[in-house]
Amino acid sequence: MEQGGECVRHTRSSEKILPLSLKNPRENPPDSNQTPESQLGNIRENLSAFQTKLKDGREKKEPSKHVLQSWESFSNPPPQDNFWFVNLYGGNYASSMELDRNRVEATLKYAHLNGQVVLTSFVPSRKRSIEANSDGSVTAKSTAFWGENLEENETENPPYVVTSTPQGWRIEINDTKLREELVEKEKISDAKRLQKEFIKRFNSLTKRALFECVVKEKLTPVKDGEELNEKFGTKLIAAVGQILTFAVVSFPLGELTILQGYALSFFLVAGFNILTRPAFPLRKIDYPWEYFLPTVEIDKTIGSFINLQTRGRKLVKEIKQPKSNKVG
Repeated sequence: MEQGGECVRHTRSSEKILPLSLKNPRENPPDSNQTPESQLGNIRENLSAFQTKLKDGREKKEPSKHVLQSWESFSNPPPQDNFWFVNLYGGNYASSMELDRNRVEATLKYAHLNGQVVLTSFVPSRKRSIEANSDGSVTAKSTAFWGENLEENETENPPYVVTSTPQGWRIEINDTKLREELVEKEKISDAKRLQKEFIKRFNSLTKRALFECVVKEKLTPVKDGEELNEKFGTKLIAAVGQILTFAVVSFPLGELTILQGYALSFFLVAGFNILTRPAFPLRKIDYPWEYFLPTVEIDKTIGSFINLQTRGRKLVKEIKQPKSNKVG
C-alpha cells in the first residue's frame, strides 16, 4: 500500500519499527522518484534525530553532579556536614567576608586530621559559663563544648584560641580584640580601610590557627587515643628506630654503596609500615609514597605549612561589591 509517495509495509508485532530510511532497502525499496542525494539527506536527518533522542535519554538517567564552589560567603554558607572545615563565624564583618572552600578543604584533606575544624568567634567571658559536673566533666551553659580541655590562657584575651574537642578542633578568632587594636592602637578611622585591614589580619590569624591544629595533632600527644598505636610516644619511638635504621644502612657497609644503602633503608621503612598497617597502624597512608616515610607525620605537617603559604595564602578575602553604574 502506498501512502504519501512512500512504500509502507505493515509490520508484525515482534518487529522493531524503524524510520523508513533506516530499514533494509531490499524490503523497502526507495521511491523511484527520489534522487540518491535526497535519499542520503533523509538518512542523515533520521540518524541525527535518532542520536539526539538517545543523548537526551542518557542525560536524564545520569545523576547531577554537585560542583563545589570555590568562594562562599560567611553569612550564607552551604551545608557543611561532609566538609573538613566548618565555618560558624558570625562576628565582625562576617557579611563582608568569603572563604576559599576549595583551598581550605585541600589543605585539611592533605593533613588528614581526626575530625572537623570548626571556626567561630572568641567569647572572652566563656570560662565563667562553665560548671563542673559530679563526674568531673564540664558542661557549658552557653558557649563551651562538652568534653573540651580548658586552658588557663583563654582568660588572657589572646588573638585566637585553638581547642581540642571530641569532634576534632575548634578555632576561635578574637574579632573584638582585633577590631579594637586597629581602631585604638593603629588609629584607623576610615570604615572601608578598617574593614579591609580587619579581613586581611583575620585571614592571617585563620591560617596560623589551622597550622597550629596540624602541629598539635601530628607532633604532640594532645590527640592521643586509648590504643597503643594511637599514642604519640609509640609513633615517636618507631620513627626514631626507622631513622636510626636509615642512618646505619645509608653508609657503606662492606660492598654496599651509599646509594644502595639509601634504597635499602627506604624499603625497610616501607616494609615496616606495610606489615604494621593491618593490625597496628602507626600513621595515616593516603598516597603510595607515604609508605616510605616515618611514623611521625612530619611530612604532612610540612606539606600543610607549604599549602597555607602558597596556594592557600588567601583563604579569606573581602567580598567585592558590584560597581554601580552612574547615570548622567
